[in-house]
Amino acid sequence: MSSPFAPSLLIRPVQAADYPAVTALHNAIFELAWPMSEDALRQHDARLAASGHLARWVVEVDSAPAGMASYTQAQPPHADRYRLDISVRPEYTHRGLGSALYTHLLRALHGRGARHLRSHARSDRPEGIRFLLARGFIEFLRESDAQLDVTTCDLTPYATLPATLAAQGIRLLALTDLPASPARDHALYALETELRRDVPGFGNDEALTYDAWRVQRLDAPEFLADACFLAVEGDTLVGMSYLTRLSLPGYLRQRLTGVRRSHRGRKIAPALKTCGIAYARAHGYHTILTSNAIHNTPMLALNTRLGFVPLPVWVFFQKSLLD
Repeated sequence: MSSPFAPSLLIRPVQAADYPAVTALHNAIFELAWPMSEDALRQHDARLAASGHLARWVVEVDSAPAGMASYTQAQPPHADRYRLDISVRPEYTHRGLGSALYTHLLRALHGRGARHLRSHARSDRPEGIRFLLARGFIEFLRESDAQLDVTTCDLTPYATLPATLAAQGIRLLALTDLPASPARDHALYALETELRRDVPGFGNDEALTYDAWRVQRLDAPEFLADACFLAVEGDTLVGMSYLTRLSLPGYLRQRLTGVRRSHRGRKIAPALKTCGIAYARAHGYHTILTSNAIHNTPMLALNTRLGFVPLPVWVFFQKSLLD
């Protein structure tokens, strides 16, 4: 596709040879928030593109890759929602490339039933925020990224928590400690669905279907069943905290940590999170990355006590195409 912004500008589908440049762009923006290796990004794109849930393009200036753009379709029941990502190399900013890529994405989405768009920008890079606001996006959430040095984290203050909880009839188990069965998986789905209703910012989203949840969770290549920790009372799951692998050696990502309302205030959450830290240490990982809404003060306070160090805040935006 040619563009009126510059005769030498070309937007085309990503090719295999583009992935070194595409990976460098991705990591320049996300840095330690969500680092990816070239192979991991290739596999990620291939998996989602094969199911029609992702498309990615690069923009060339004078035959050299200068930026990229992609859309990612959400799983049912949010299939009318798309996440847009636009990245331009610093030396090519303020030349209309971002606008050209945004226009291209909207054209590509035409006819796909897209009704809601989401995107994000870093708070320390205000040009990205201005770009989205100028196109009618509205801020709905800010998330604070943080990282933990597993090698220096002091777990001593939490050492007695498992015994304290055991005395209350609550066991701390890994998912792999429970026999694999449809009943186990449906119980985990029910627990996570309940907990996510209380996640600030995203808690009001309609729950994923079970099949979509399996695709994103149990069947995802980054999921680690032995790093999914559960609090169990009798036969009932009352809390969870799980880690997923990242493509860079030594890194894990802390995902959802939550406890049923009926069991909060008993230090189950810190006990579960320390299980994850102990897992990371035992398996040779040196860093855990995590994200939390900036108004989720209880979890941010817990992360601070555990030794997580803040990273730049991400600002999330949404736009309705129905307006």
